[in-house]
Amino acid sequence: TMVMRKYHNSMAVGFFLGAIVAMAQLFFVLSFIYSGYASDRSMMDLPSAQEGFNALLCLIESILLGTFSAILVAHRSKILTSPADESVVSGDVDESYERI
Repeated sequence: TMVMRKYHNSMAVGFFLGAIVAMAQLFFVLSFIYSGYASDRSMMDLPSAQEGFNALLCLIESILLGTFSAILVAHRSKILTSPADESVVSGDVDESYERI
């Protein structure tokens, strides 16, 4: 992901984490919607295998995104850089190192 490789500030990581959590919630709600469609179709004696499969896929995607966001929250301090680290990354050299 570009955010985790290039942008190491708290705003970018927070936005990325919020987007992941929002997508996890979206897929979780979609799994309930598809399971509702599947139960309605089965009550009308129509085939409901496709909706059940979509519900399962959305639930799995929600679990995967939730797990990834939990891992990102646990290790976000390793992704974020301090202001001193940003000057080294950007190529600025401290004056005290130039005298040596």
